Amino acid sequence: MKKATSDKVDVIIVSLSTDTLSNLSSYLCDPVNMRGDLAIKENIVVCTSSGNHGDFYYTLSRGLAP
Repeated sequence: MKKATSDKVDVIIVSLSTDTLSNLSSYLCDPVNMRGDLAIKENIVVCTSSGNHGDFYYTLSRGLAP
């Protein structure tokens, strides 16, 4: 993501998701999330996957990402 940001790409697609980021403090310290936030501030669209462990089998997880 750092190289993509420095290369001034328009979109970054990251197919990574974790179920361990259940609170705000761990979300804010995660390097992938931190770099994604920096890319968004550089006007780069960041698309990420969501977790598959929602409240029901047919829902996605509710993450902390904006």
